[in-house]
Amino acid sequence: MKRLCAAVGVLAVGCSPGLASASTALILGGAGRYADLTDEELANALGGYFAEYDHRVNVPFAGTDDFGESIDAAADSMYDAVYSTPGKKTIGGVSQTAPAIAEVLRRLENDADAPPPSELDAAMYGAPSPFFFRLSGVDYQPLPETPYNLLIVRAEYDGVADFPDNPFNLLAVVNAYMGYNQLHYQAAFTDISQVPEEYITKTENAKGGTTTTVLIPTKVLPVLKPFADAGMSDQTVAYLDKILRPLIDSAYDRPEGGAAEAEVSQSDRRSVAVAAEAVTDVDAVDDDSDQDDSNQDGAATDGAVTDDAATDDGGGGGKADAGKADESAPRAGKHAKPDDDTPGERESRQTTKKSAGNDVQRGKHARDDRDDKRAASDTDGKAAASDTAA
Repeated sequence: MKRLCAAVGVLAVGCSPGLASASTALILGGAGRYADLTDEELANALGGYFAEYDHRVNVPFAGTDDFGESIDAAADSMYDAVYSTPGKKTIGGVSQTAPAIAEVLRRLENDADAPPPSELDAAMYGAPSPFFFRLSGVDYQPLPETPYNLLIVRAEYDGVADFPDNPFNLLAVVNAYMGYNQLHYQAAFTDISQVPEEYITKTENAKGGTTTTVLIPTKVLPVLKPFADAGMSDQTVAYLDKILRPLIDSAYDRPEGGAAEAEVSQSDRRSVAVAAEAVTDVDAVDDDSDQDDSNQDGAATDGAVTDDAATDDGGGGGKADAGKADESAPRAGKHAKPDDDTPGERESRQTTKKSAGNDVQRGKHARDDRDDKRAASDTDGKAAASDTAA
């Protein structure tokens, strides 16, 4: 039977003597289309975790729309499969059937003829969080203490399996909701042997069973992924990610030494202020550009403007420019370097602001193109109307 044997740096997780003969992976599928998993999906799951098993079996079950009833039905099917399958085996559940694996382990605890731990272990991917149980009206039961080794895998910020412990952190909740759509299925094929050490925890219970929990890290926050896909620069996305991630992670109660920190440091708070300044600067650039566009459009439309009127307009523009110059003075004070800023931090902030400004300029050019096309269309329409009147 294959167990999790992943070398992560200097850490070896859940290593066993190797793959024995006649090993079988008994896997329950998830909901809907994923209830029946193909052999290819089973072989590629978790980066090929079950690829070397002699047999991979998608255990069928009579699932329903009721979450609690589906757990019971899946547990019945898996319990029967355990006793009807000879040799060494791993039992596994995906998403809504993961709790059925925990139920099977509870039942085996009461069986005098249950398979020994040397013949059986278990794996769960994307197991619903306690919040999901409450939402579904089903009583949540903690994992049982069992002599069997258990592998638990979930994706960071997956709204089903990794819902925030603090549901009042709305940013974290929105991020988790978006994470469900982006990660819940896709992350199931991540190679867990490549997950960094700090995302892996191991605990051993009083009965000798070891539970290994693997949190698949998410590189870009789900709440920022749509912006990245829409073309926002990598540098801007990374900068926003650095600001938002500590705020989101503060909603999670991670194990000590885990990937997420529960507190937002003083430097993170300063980063939020710096981000606000950057957004202000970007808005100022956009406003100035829009003002210039407005002045140019006015000059082009009014062909009968006299020299005196043009002079007056120029004076007005000078007053506006003077006002902007006055406004720039206190803004310069905002950008004074904090006492604890390093040259690297200042350079990173300036580079990020420049990148954000470039994003705005690209948007401005796109608007200019649309305005030119609209003006050309209006001119053609007026010409056609004049010809018709003539």
